[in-house]
Amino acid sequence: MLRRRFEEALIVNTSKCLRMRYTYEVPMVPVPDKEDWSVPDNVLDKIVLPSRYKRIPRRPRK
Repeated sequence: MLRRRFEEALIVNTSKCLRMRYTYEVPMVPVPDKEDWSVPDNVLDKIVLPSRYKRIPRRPRK
């Protein structure tokens, strides 16, 4: 009985390890410095305003 639980726990831990490995398998490329960005002029001309309303932080209704 104890051996079976140990084997089940080992299988679960192994699958978690594999999933973690697959998640971070893709190499991450760092974002270039802000000065190196090429932003079009039409985007630079736009003004972004904050939202008018603040949502109350709560769980959405079903």
